Amino acid sequence: MRIALEMAKLRLVPLTPRIAYHATVLPAPFHDDPADWIIVATAQDENATILTSDRRILAYPGARSLW
Repeated sequence: MRIALEMAKLRLVPLTPRIAYHATVLPAPFHDDPADWIIVATAQDENATILTSDRRILAYPGARSLW
């Protein structure tokens, strides 16, 4: 974790009440993994792209993602 956080443009984003709420109201269709809800909500809140191989996140139109 320490090494990853030393990388340029990488930072730890805290789970805020705003992100937690946002994760619970993501537009359908999405799947049933709450951790992925938080990842998508955080990325949307931070205007970030998600780097993932998770096909459900990659297919979700509400997430900007690539792999």
